Amino acid sequence: MNVKNCQTPECKTEIKLSELKLLILDIDNTLITPCKPGFYEQYSMAVNKAVAIFLKINLETATKIANYYREHFGGGEQALFSGTIGSHFPEYGMRAPDFETLYNTIVKIDPQGFFEPHEAIAELVSKIRKQGIFVAAVTSTPELLSRKILTECGFNPERDFDLYETYTSKFGSPKMTRKGNIFADIAEHFHVSPHEALSIGDSYRHDIQPAQEIGMKTCLIGTKRPFKYNGLFAQSILDIFKT
Repeated sequence: MNVKNCQTPECKTEIKLSELKLLILDIDNTLITPCKPGFYEQYSMAVNKAVAIFLKINLETATKIANYYREHFGGGEQALFSGTIGSHFPEYGMRAPDFETLYNTIVKIDPQGFFEPHEAIAELVSKIRKQGIFVAAVTSTPELLSRKILTECGFNPERDFDLYETYTSKFGSPKMTRKGNIFADIAEHFHVSPHEALSIGDSYRHDIQPAQEIGMKTCLIGTKRPFKYNGLFAQSILDIFKT
C-alpha cells in the first residue's frame, strides 16, 4: 500500500507507506464527514455564543469579534483561547484564556442523524495500523461530542487509534493552544522522527503548515488547493492510499 501520487504538475511527490512510522489524522472533515450539510455550522454559532458569554455582550457584537479572529488568526475560538482580547479590543480589558466556556457550549450540539458509518475508512485505518504504522487522531472538537460523533461513524478511539487527542475543558483545543508543538509532541510520544510521519487534514493553517515546519510529510484534504501549498492533495482520505 502506497500513498498515491498527486495528479497535478505542482506536486510529484509519492510517499511509500514503508517510509512511514506515524500517521496523524485530523478527525473532523478529514477522517469523518457528515452525511447531511450544516452540521459544522453549529460550531461557528457556538463560538459566537461563547464569546458573548465570555465578554458579557450581545450576540451581534460577539459575532463581529469572533469574525475578526477568524479573519486574522484562523479561528474565532482564539478570542477565548489566546488571552489577547484586550490587545485587539481594549474596551474589554486583559483576560486570561477561557477554554471551559466554549467547551460547555459546543458539547450541547447533537450529532445524531448527521453521520453514517464510515466502513471503508475504518477498514483503511485498520490496514494501515496492521502494517505497523501508528495512527494518532486529533480534533478540535470537545472530547464528549467527538466521542459521540465517532460512535455515529462506527469508530471507537481506544480500539481504532493508537493516540486520541481532543479539545478538553482544561487545556483547550490541542492544535490551537499547542499549535505546532502538538505534532512534535505526538512524534516524540511514539519515538518517531518527524520525517517518518505524515499529517493529513483539511486545514492548511492547523494541520499542514505546522507539520511541514518540523519536517513532516503532509496531505491536504479539500476541493481547492491553496496557492502556497504544493504537497500532497486529495478530496478524501480514501483517494490518498492505494493497495
